[in-house]
Amino acid sequence: MSSMVSGVYMTPREIAKLLRVSPDKALGWIRRGKLKAVNVSDSFRPRFRVSREDLDVFLKAREVQPPPPRQKRKPQPPEGGRLNPVLGEELLKKKQAVKVGKEYYQVWNGMTLYF
Repeated sequence: MSSMVSGVYMTPREIAKLLRVSPDKALGWIRRGKLKAVNVSDSFRPRFRVSREDLDVFLKAREVQPPPPRQKRKPQPPEGGRLNPVLGEELLKKKQAVKVGKEYYQVWNGMTLYF
């Protein structure tokens, strides 16, 4: 049996041992068509064999790719428009608002937000 591992075709049991999964798992991949195999049996019970090339294709398709680098989000301006007088007075003291006439407007990064 060990000559099969170094040969062209491998049994589901050999694949399972190589990948450290159960033989049922390897057979499941074959039966669901995820892992390409040939049936070398002449009887009712199948005897599957998998080529090394087909195993490599299967493994390549299941490779995990690193996630794309995250892009930093630009800070979003706070909501603008008129402020109620109590909040406007508080923010005015912190230089986060301006008073235009009788109305208070928020200031963000040096810009007055009128919208």
